[in-house]
Amino acid sequence: MFMKSYVLTQPRTLEFLNAPAVPVPPDCAKVRITHAALSPSDLSLYLSRTPGAAYPMIPSRQGLGIISEIEENNIYGLKRGDRVYINPYRACGECFECKTGQPRHCRNLQIMGVNTDGFLRDFAVAGLSSLIPLPEQVNEEEALFSEYISMAIEVLDSLNLEKGDHVVVVGGDTLGNILCQLCIYYQCVPVLVDRNRRNLDIAEASGVYYTVADELSAEQFVNQVTGGRKAKHLIFVPGTRADINTVVRYAAPGADLAVAGYLDAEMDLKLSPAVVRQLRVLTFCNGFNELRSALNMLVNKSVRLDGLRSGKISFKEAPALFESQAEAFERDEIFQYTVDVMAD
Repeated sequence: MFMKSYVLTQPRTLEFLNAPAVPVPPDCAKVRITHAALSPSDLSLYLSRTPGAAYPMIPSRQGLGIISEIEENNIYGLKRGDRVYINPYRACGECFECKTGQPRHCRNLQIMGVNTDGFLRDFAVAGLSSLIPLPEQVNEEEALFSEYISMAIEVLDSLNLEKGDHVVVVGGDTLGNILCQLCIYYQCVPVLVDRNRRNLDIAEASGVYYTVADELSAEQFVNQVTGGRKAKHLIFVPGTRADINTVVRYAAPGADLAVAGYLDAEMDLKLSPAVVRQLRVLTFCNGFNELRSALNMLVNKSVRLDGLRSGKISFKEAPALFESQAEAFERDEIFQYTVDVMAD
């Protein structure tokens, strides 16, 4: 039996590969990938913008499918034919953090589609502990947003939010949009700053009331919204091309500054203004602990996804999409395409 995949052999070079199937080790299952996502993090890899990326690499950090091969009577109660979301994070289990119950901080954390092979293929072998059954109420296109939602939950749960707090989010990509929506869910008031008018339009359609496109006038806008107090919580999304140093201007003394998302460039944060304001700086690059919570939010329809879904393509259309979306990536536009792997 052969397994098909698309492999980035080098930047801007995506090649089709038909390789022999690999055996399934103990405590693992073979999953027939039915749907994968192509998003800005994949374009970052394609354009050689991801720090630490290595080639060759199978892209797509979000995928799901149907179990096709598994041990019977396993401790997880999983069985052949189950629909599952595959946790894209792989903790080593050996470092100090893993052995003390902090796998989110694993020193050797692997993320599928970033530093280990992703989901743009027809089969994947995964550990049983990484397979999360999909609720019947959640369809495949919705489930592919689980990682964004899980990271947003990680961020907001770390900020000690109180009802009515203002939260300035700089960067209106998919993660920034979902962060704003969850701020509303937590009964806080988000203020979204983004240079791309299209992203702001999508956010407003998702229920985000306060948005501003001009970074130069954003400080005045934040002052107006907060009654001159500025914001107790700020979130910078590094997947966009915004300047992280502008964020400090929106901060009240002693505020939280969270940096959350997928790096595609080096950041140069000048610490002096943050120290003067005595900001608490937090960083997040994954939603390791909250994937099941994210799926529960999808069950409860707590997040609006309509404006975040760009469309669906077949497996064979994937190479053309990478090149066609490169320009949208440079404009920081929201996009996420669902790849129907079985459509061909």
